[in-house]
Amino acid sequence: MSQQIADGHPRKLKSLVWSHLEYKDGGGGGPRAECKYCGKILTARHVDGTSHLWRHITSAKCMEIQQGKAAGAVDEGNEFVEYINQIYDDLVAKGLHSIQ
Repeated sequence: MSQQIADGHPRKLKSLVWSHLEYKDGGGGGPRAECKYCGKILTARHVDGTSHLWRHITSAKCMEIQQGKAAGAVDEGNEFVEYINQIYDDLVAKGLHSIQ
């Protein structure tokens, strides 16, 4: 997360949600966050907080894309499945997803 500071971001991005999004300088339109899974661009102004970012990555559409990528990773034998499991654990810890 320190890379954002080096790229000119004035604050350290502390929230776990930033491991799922990439900070983008939006120029005149303000800072943006790009979802690493579906590519959707969201606002990232500090006054907006992170609740809308959490809602996005836990949305049904984005979760479906995440799970699809994880299923593909099983065939490839890479570490993506472990990464998705970490995302899920982060969401449970944040209280944004219940264990069923």
